Amino acid sequence: LGDCFRLDRLYGMYMKAGMGRWRLHADYGAMSPISGSIPGKYFNFPKHEITDGFMVVAWSLTDAGPDHGGFCCIPGSHKSNYRLPQKIFDAPEKSPLIIIPHAPAGSAILFSEALTHGTSAWYGKHERRSLLYKYCVAHTAWRPNRVQPPTNTELTPRQQILFREPAEPHRHFPSLFE
Repeated sequence: LGDCFRLDRLYGMYMKAGMGRWRLHADYGAMSPISGSIPGKYFNFPKHEITDGFMVVAWSLTDAGPDHGGFCCIPGSHKSNYRLPQKIFDAPEKSPLIIIPHAPAGSAILFSEALTHGTSAWYGKHERRSLLYKYCVAHTAWRPNRVQPPTNTELTPRQQILFREPAEPHRHFPSLFE
């Protein structure tokens, strides 16, 4: 992301016992719907660079993990040069590549949208509750509607930067670290 990034969207997720999984996906690299990569064929990254302009912080408000379900991913897949095999896409719960990390209440999982990830079925007796904060490079917008800053509290100058409209980094969008 560099040091010029903005809050692109945020939302909450919940699951009840017995809810099924959500599909695996990634927004960059070989798994990207627009990559043009063919399953089983080598995918070259543009200019031999792995780029990512979209990061997620998933805050667990309730316990999640292998015993309950929740966030799942293929570690290291953000660096993959191959599209996910269809049999893993169709039945991720049967693949030894998929992990469900321990995420006790109050913890956060930081991941790139280039990582192949999804949501496993929920087996916990309690509801799954998570908040997802999605950040992107300053000049990128993934949706036409923007996250609006809160109106009932005063934000610091640094917090205000996170809510700015998309613009060219450094030239029209300040660094969060200066």
